[in-house]
Amino acid sequence: MGIDRESPGYWAWPDEFRVFFKKTNDRYLTGHLLIWIKSIKSRGSMKRMKISGYILMSVWIWASLSILSWAEEGAKRPFYEYPGNYRDNVNGLKEKFKESFGYELLDLDEEWRPEEIERMQRAFAELPPSFYKLPDLKGFYRISRIQVNLEGRATPPNENETDDVKGATFPTFLLVYRHEGSVYEINVGEDPPRIEFYTPLFYEEEADFRNIVHHEMGHAFDVTQGFLSFSKEWIDLSRFRILNLPALDGKEKDDYLYTFLNDPEVDNYAPVSTRHLPTYSRSNMQEDFANSVAAYVQYPYFQYTHPARYEFLKKYVFRGQEYFPAAPDAKGDPVSRILADLDAGLKENDWDKVMNVAVEVSRSYFPDLEKKIVEGFEKKRAGDSSPETAYRLGVVSCFLLDPGALTFRQNLIREGLVSLEQLLKNSRCHQMARQNFDRMMAQMPPLNVYFFRNDGKDEIQFLDPVLRVAQARGYVTRYHWKVYLEENPDVILLEGDETLTQGGNGSVRLVLKDNQGKVVALPAESKLVLELTALRAHRETFKRFPSQPVKVGFVVKPWLDYFGPKDTSLKVVYPFSQSLLEKRH
Repeated sequence: MGIDRESPGYWAWPDEFRVFFKKTNDRYLTGHLLIWIKSIKSRGSMKRMKISGYILMSVWIWASLSILSWAEEGAKRPFYEYPGNYRDNVNGLKEKFKESFGYELLDLDEEWRPEEIERMQRAFAELPPSFYKLPDLKGFYRISRIQVNLEGRATPPNENETDDVKGATFPTFLLVYRHEGSVYEINVGEDPPRIEFYTPLFYEEEADFRNIVHHEMGHAFDVTQGFLSFSKEWIDLSRFRILNLPALDGKEKDDYLYTFLNDPEVDNYAPVSTRHLPTYSRSNMQEDFANSVAAYVQYPYFQYTHPARYEFLKKYVFRGQEYFPAAPDAKGDPVSRILADLDAGLKENDWDKVMNVAVEVSRSYFPDLEKKIVEGFEKKRAGDSSPETAYRLGVVSCFLLDPGALTFRQNLIREGLVSLEQLLKNSRCHQMARQNFDRMMAQMPPLNVYFFRNDGKDEIQFLDPVLRVAQARGYVTRYHWKVYLEENPDVILLEGDETLTQGGNGSVRLVLKDNQGKVVALPAESKLVLELTALRAHRETFKRFPSQPVKVGFVVKPWLDYFGPKDTSLKVVYPFSQSLLEKRH
């Protein structure tokens, strides 16, 4: 609305302001000023109103002139004009990508941008031709975020759960044991082979971006080449083992699901990226395979620390192409080679080389090697206590999970060689800091919890990705469990705990015992619930942090062999829509 010139409030303003109002007649500000003026007028304070009017009018003039100034400045500032035709450029880049690698870049709820296509071009240029034009893999979809449920496609209720997902490869599959014929099947889903790339991917640093793209292409190669990750050779070298998972109401001759369990006695599965949980490759054979593909391209020590995986990929996936040709003297053990590289880096103050060694070692579980690296840092510090050396060594030590690495950093701070604030500016050091552990990591529950009966004993196996970090920060981990009837949670059938004082590789297998340490056989064919909690207790301060409890429902099946045969072939079953893939394999 405009200002009412017939109102008493209008004529209470000085003439020059009334003229200004008359000329501008601002429909927003003058209207609100008039309301304010009338409210003061009604309180009978004309003098105060005139004084306040001057103040408000000054504010109004300043605001109006500022808007005019900004508008004038905006008019002078040139708009960004894309050089050439944007759509033609995008289409041209898409066509170039397809000609180079054989895949279409398809828009869904997001569109491919020129800089994204160029990054994809660089990432794919590092892959050999064996990854180009994979059968039935038509293209890569650009989507804002993953959308998944049990049926395969739906928006999750909590969008935050998907914010960290960068990409996903389809189709999914279901592992089913068929009693008739005693066949272990891999039932492939109806979705056509494809990779979806999500918006968070394109905010990653270049090295992480390439790693993720190569990881997803590892999945795509696996899916389109008959599931090499399920081949007998890969199962043997990775030491995964079949675990049968009958339905809660399953009978002896029913079909049932199965999965693959990692071996806790094996310290190292495929090396992981710095953004992954340390137990990521142990979660299943497909992640172990895809992480190995990325490692083959990205990690120079992979061929020494995981020689069996390296040779498999070299033969069946990369067709002989190598990225880090072995030196003539590479026949020695990997520990000696890594320590030699570390010593050379420390001697030359080549901090990039020292950092690379620490990062590569952190991808796997080498506790004895980490101790020797920390000892090397101590020797370097003893001979060179400059602030630059102290800072560099402090940051590099954040990648090591040996308890001595934390002590090393604490000594640097106590001696005034480096400040805590300096170290915490590094993202890895911030991640490993006490505050982050206390507030977040200590509360993480155990993952992938499975129950089984083995040689008459009831056991559980699970992943604890925080176990090594807890040990590094001086915490002892105690696992507490209780088992009760689903229909009557108040009746505890079994309660006990076990403490790990030395840390470990993150894969934990325990026999369920009571509080007196006795093995108790749980009742068969009853619906039971296992509740498991990890309790972190500090050795010196006695701080205690319980994790969030995890609950698992199960039924003991006395007729079942929980572990499947070690030597068995798996049958891949394709849907009719993917019959071409089935014919090729």
